[in-house]
Amino acid sequence: MKTMLVSEFKAKCIAALKEVYRSREPMVVTLRGKPIVTIQPFTEFPPGKQLGRLKGKMAIHGDIVHTDSTDDWDMSNPKSRADEQREPTPDERLKELERSGSLVRSTLPRRMFGPVERRPGALSRFLAERGE
Repeated sequence: MKTMLVSEFKAKCIAALKEVYRSREPMVVTLRGKPIVTIQPFTEFPPGKQLGRLKGKMAIHGDIVHTDSTDDWDMSNPKSRADEQREPTPDERLKELERSGSLVRSTLPRRMFGPVERRPGALSRFLAERGE
């Protein structure tokens, strides 16, 4: 299989595509030594009927015509509602993670952000040093 750098492919795109079509061999385009795309020649689909092509490849089990699925969709049915599970709240999820050992809460006290100290900027310090 022929390989080509992406920069070379960019410069010679049409010629590379024609070469793949003519030789009927795929080409790999690489970027920094790693393959990023494969160019393959187009193959025509075989003529003939497509209907029935998968005959014998699949099997149907059970009656797909006379199926009663009302119990699966009836929300008033307690059986179908019992299968639903409630999504845990964030606090419940945090407690669950703590119990499993996946989460360890910090022992440091919580502090809010304090006020930022006002200091002159670099330009002000530079001008002050020069005496201006």
